[in-house]
Amino acid sequence: MEVHATPEGIVVSMTNPEADMLSDLVEQTIDILEQRAAFSDDPAIRRLLPDAYRGSTEDAAEFRRLVESDIVEAKGRNATLVLDDLSVHSLRGIVYMTLDEESVQAWLRMLADVRVFIGARLGIDGDNWEPSREVANSFSFAAFSWLAELQAGILEEL
Repeated sequence: MEVHATPEGIVVSMTNPEADMLSDLVEQTIDILEQRAAFSDDPAIRRLLPDAYRGSTEDAAEFRRLVESDIVEAKGRNATLVLDDLSVHSLRGIVYMTLDEESVQAWLRMLADVRVFIGARLGIDGDNWEPSREVANSFSFAAFSWLAELQAGILEEL
């Protein structure tokens, strides 16, 4: 995966397997958000849609009732933009995408959401978290780290 700035925008290139993996992770993240009622105890849902008021269950429920569907819709729009960008044709096994300002913002928000989704499932709870050997050798942790690298690459090119 490579990221660099051009006058037209931020160019992201990745292999077909990387693009397929990212598409799958974005789709999984959106699927769990769309089915959030069935996964209300899932740590990923609690991290992607945290309570706005921790001290008041009633206020948190009212806030959730008022804005949760809008938040999920916005996350869905970000996912759609990312998935559309990832669906471009590849050249010799590499997918090349030029992200305009709107796409860059959607990508950064969606990458953050996917990392939160994976991080919650891995039990990552802060900057000082250290993975066990089993977690450090897992596909999920490798994907989490790859997403961090992609996110940092985009941010560095802004």
